[in-house]
Amino acid sequence: MLIELIRTFYIDKSPSVWDVSVHKDPCWIANCSSGDVATDSYHLYERDAAMLAELGVDFYRFSISWPRVLSEGPGRVGARSAAGFAYYRRLIAQLKRRGIQPLVTLYHWDLPQYLQDLGGWTNPLIVDWFSDYARVVFEELGDDVKFWITINEPWTFCWFSYGRDLFAPRVNSSDVGVYLCAKNVILAHAKVYHLYTNEFKKHQNGIIGITNAFAWYEPATDSRYDSEAVKDILEFEAGLFTNPIYSKHGDFPEVVKERVAQKSAEQGYSHSRLPQLTPEEIEFARGAYDFLGVNHYFTFLAYRNASADYSKNILYGKAKAPSYLDDINVALTLGPEWSKSSVSPLSTYYPSGFYGLLTYLRQKYDNPPIIVTENGWPTGPGLEDDDRIKYLRGYLQALQQALEEGSDIRGYTVWSLMDTFEWNNGYSQRFGLYEVDFESARRERAPRKSAFVYREVVRARAVDPGYEPPVDATSNVRIVERQTSRRAIKLQIVTMAHVYSQPQKIHPSALPVHSEGIGNPMEGNRVDGNWKRRVDHRNSLDEMIAEVATLHPHSCSLNECCTQSHDSCRPVTTMVGQSSYVVSLRVFISALYPYHIGPSTGFCAYRVRLCSYTVPKC
Repeated sequence: MLIELIRTFYIDKSPSVWDVSVHKDPCWIANCSSGDVATDSYHLYERDAAMLAELGVDFYRFSISWPRVLSEGPGRVGARSAAGFAYYRRLIAQLKRRGIQPLVTLYHWDLPQYLQDLGGWTNPLIVDWFSDYARVVFEELGDDVKFWITINEPWTFCWFSYGRDLFAPRVNSSDVGVYLCAKNVILAHAKVYHLYTNEFKKHQNGIIGITNAFAWYEPATDSRYDSEAVKDILEFEAGLFTNPIYSKHGDFPEVVKERVAQKSAEQGYSHSRLPQLTPEEIEFARGAYDFLGVNHYFTFLAYRNASADYSKNILYGKAKAPSYLDDINVALTLGPEWSKSSVSPLSTYYPSGFYGLLTYLRQKYDNPPIIVTENGWPTGPGLEDDDRIKYLRGYLQALQQALEEGSDIRGYTVWSLMDTFEWNNGYSQRFGLYEVDFESARRERAPRKSAFVYREVVRARAVDPGYEPPVDATSNVRIVERQTSRRAIKLQIVTMAHVYSQPQKIHPSALPVHSEGIGNPMEGNRVDGNWKRRVDHRNSLDEMIAEVATLHPHSCSLNECCTQSHDSCRPVTTMVGQSSYVVSLRVFISALYPYHIGPSTGFCAYRVRLCSYTVPKC
């Protein structure tokens, strides 16, 4: 009866595990909210595409809803939803009109309930079901999509959905759930990778990878036990879903296989609770990638020798046996000096953790091509989000450091373009560059301060810690349109074709870094008055542009400066708090938008380096 009611609510879409779980137990979600409408991007996709163009990004990451496009059961690939695919075609057309490429995720946790009724990701047949679904999507949309992600964060849903009851479908099989899911995810990804490579890649000319969740861990003390704890938890979390595909020899990590087998025997099991990969399966999965998608939000301190300072596992509490947590045998805490989010106490500001993770992946997996597919900071409602701005700047600088040391990072995406339904946290955590008014039937979007700052990062291909969005002194936020903005977009579009080639040298004079008439961007562009909280949500960024150039002394553009000899430009200073400190980024920048409403966000253009000189007055 419940499923039929949900089916009636969602026209031409069958219920997902999230639809069923949320409607069955509404107050399992924070504030008893649901994702029935969320940001309503199904109807507001044109506004979303316009927001992406306002930010200047080149790619837009979104996912396909499996129960929307195949609503009638496993194996019935002929019963395709015309309305579902029509929506995605409209969205893709809107993106391409604006020079924005789609980066499409096939699975972001909204499993059809009809498959969960058969065991979902713990049923080995899911490998074939997922391949059948992927084939349909490649046939329907593949000519317009060049970048694919098979599965988003398998560790998260295998653990939270099957090993625990935090996420739908809330199976809570702590002893075997995560391991059964893990093997099937690895093989499902590999089968779809080979399907695309063998049957579609030649004429569709795309690339495909998987996105994993990667927390970073550091030892709580200098004890060797804590160092061993770090190694173990990295293998049990990241390694369980990454080693079989990206390591030289494939298969699950040795420490995971050995420990689970040992504990399973001690606990009376006839076989290891971790299903083995056969030699044929190991070979099938090993090397099944074009790139590695990296989602990063958290860093923890790991320990085994509990002391007065580290006496509680803040993330999970005490592990019960038999269980995945007991197998890991690691407790976690946070650095006392790390800044914490006001709405998510486990979200901390620690850019060194991001750098450590990227370095670890380079060293352990022979430097695979990486696209950072999610990275962001949660806040409460409101338009002034300086904490998010600080976070993005710090983490982009950490990424730049990893790049300089040789990490093959091809792209970066921010979570998220706008606020959305954040799983069991509902709408209590806001990640968006744009705020969404969830109390309004129109779901109006309003740019936060971070949207303006991120737009400048995208435009300049640089992080300027002192940049402040210009505002007028009296009313709404106003941003000055750069004269080179069209050229900036053109550069992004032209260079997208070189995303996976070697870095191309671009003369500084060719960089659309700055235009004349509003002052030096490296010296602060701040107009009289402070940042205004009030923004007219009915206006887009471009509609809010005002001519305030008369408030600034005329300056040479950075473009002009860089065409002169370097001796005629004074070097950039690196004083804390001074906006003349600029970090060049040789990466693609983008904004990311949440999965199930359609969008996420893409990344910008090509690896370029800015002229590192401050513009003199004309």
